[in-house]
Amino acid sequence: MVAMFLGTDIDWQYQTTNEMNACLSTGGSCSWPRGKNLGGTSVHNGMMYIRGHAKDFDNWAAMGNVGWSWRDVLPHFMCSENNTEIHRVGRKYHSTGGLLTVERFPWKPSITDDILAAAAERGYPISEDLNGDQFTGFTVAQATTKNGVRVSSATAFLRPFRHRRNLQIALNATATKIIIENHKAVGVQYYQDGELRVARATKEVIASGGAVNSPQLLLLSGIGPKEHLRAVNVTVVKDLPGVGENLHNHVSYTLSWTINQPNVYDLNWAAATEYIAFQRGPMSSTGLSQLTGILPSIYTTPNHPDLQLFFGGYQAACATTGEVGAIMNGNGRSISMSPTMTQPRSKGHLRLASNNPLEKPIIWGNYLSNSIDLAILIEGIEIALSLANTSAMSKYNMTLSNHPIPACSRYPLLSKGYWACAVRQDTGPENHQAGSCKMGPARDPMAVVDHRLRVHGIRHLRVADASIMPQVTSGNTAAPSMMIGERAAAFIKSDWGVHSTQWYGKAPTPLWKISNTWKHH
Repeated sequence: MVAMFLGTDIDWQYQTTNEMNACLSTGGSCSWPRGKNLGGTSVHNGMMYIRGHAKDFDNWAAMGNVGWSWRDVLPHFMCSENNTEIHRVGRKYHSTGGLLTVERFPWKPSITDDILAAAAERGYPISEDLNGDQFTGFTVAQATTKNGVRVSSATAFLRPFRHRRNLQIALNATATKIIIENHKAVGVQYYQDGELRVARATKEVIASGGAVNSPQLLLLSGIGPKEHLRAVNVTVVKDLPGVGENLHNHVSYTLSWTINQPNVYDLNWAAATEYIAFQRGPMSSTGLSQLTGILPSIYTTPNHPDLQLFFGGYQAACATTGEVGAIMNGNGRSISMSPTMTQPRSKGHLRLASNNPLEKPIIWGNYLSNSIDLAILIEGIEIALSLANTSAMSKYNMTLSNHPIPACSRYPLLSKGYWACAVRQDTGPENHQAGSCKMGPARDPMAVVDHRLRVHGIRHLRVADASIMPQVTSGNTAAPSMMIGERAAAFIKSDWGVHSTQWYGKAPTPLWKISNTWKHH
């Protein structure tokens, strides 16, 4: 279902350009799908609820961002959470009663347990909760779902309040410029129904467009590197060199295998009926994609993982006839593993193509320009191959189905050199873009917002989304993006003297600071 959204009118369909070390098989251009709808990419993603490692946030605080340590941010994760499996994950790191339902899917394919057994066979921990004391290992992850139905950020945080008189939502509208007078944000200009309109702000303007749209909007408003703004005929309001810089993303490579099970259509009328009537069965989950592993490579410390494994495949598509048990083709089922590098050292940037707000920006991901990023991915590939070659998986007679890449023929097949070439050819960017409106103190020349998310040098303007992350978190970014929204709400209430009704408890000391008992295998 997720793939069906890509390339449609609810996808921004961004592309990176001029990649020298990535996506070479597509001319150095990598696809960047982003949600063009209420709820953003939380409508398109795999729904996995991964907060990130405690050390991610402690590192943010160490950069001069007061109030962003793990102890500071954990209550803001918990205040929005309604964890329906609190009996399994406990209340030390989780809560109930929030607007965002978090739970496991009600169904998973049987091969999931075999992959977990393979991970255990290789010495990796199996965890009930990678958002708790243990952030390393394999798990069937919780997700932003309720009874097998997606819960996007719009479903959780907008829908319950859509009838409030003080909430107005402009649909099919594009913000084109923040109106700034005397270095103070006073409104937003937007395009809707073929005309430009203006919404005036009585207190603040908050940009929450994500790692592409937020810096684009700031640049269109005259906030950014002055040389670039002048080059595209945008009047400079505030010279902030960091706008659009520090842009980075998780990067993956996908390995596929066929297995010795018939490729039977699972998503048929019987499955649809079960889902409609009971919200159970294969259609109530993301299948094998709900499984993940978070591990450290040799390039990090054992207590701060920099690799994530995603899984996919196994479930066949819908039979066109609705026939139960129909065979899709003569091949076996396929499964995939996607090792993903989650602490990228390679950073890119974003620029305006012109001063036309409806023209897509120019995005340079600069993927894999740092050789360590590539080495981490190669180690992840070797981990995936080792999982396939376990006694737990032997009953599936797994056969690697990645076709040899002609551009990599000078390297011995499946050697480190071959995989390095393959990753550069068939790079897999994740939808975890971050960093392009970096949070940092005023002494940081590349900082765009301060620790309360206020744009440096512009009053009454904040940015609240993944673009403010100084460094992307070590896992899926949907949960930390929602936490950033909660953090922003607390700052705004505090700054305007509004009493907060949110719960903020005391966060426990992260386990990585207490002990380091797990060793890398």
